[in-house]
Amino acid sequence: MPRNKQGKFVKKTIAQKVRELNEKGMSRVEIAKTLGIRYQRVRNVLVPRVKPVEFDEQEEAEEAEFVEQDLDMVAVELAPLS
Repeated sequence: MPRNKQGKFVKKTIAQKVRELNEKGMSRVEIAKTLGIRYQRVRNVLVPRVKPVEFDEQEEAEEAEFVEQDLDMVAVELAPLS
């Protein structure tokens, strides 16, 4: 068990234990069963979180305008011939 600077024993966090067992080649299911935790907790530790993409309002407005123009052109192309 690791020690801190004062020489006292320090408990490992569950996340540290999960990462350690993963490095040893254990599967997520095996890690969850070994530590007595849910699979989802193991997955949350091992899979990095993805931040949602932030859109620029100006860019979003320009894209919407472009799509509207595109739809107008399609409507003209699909109009019945007289």
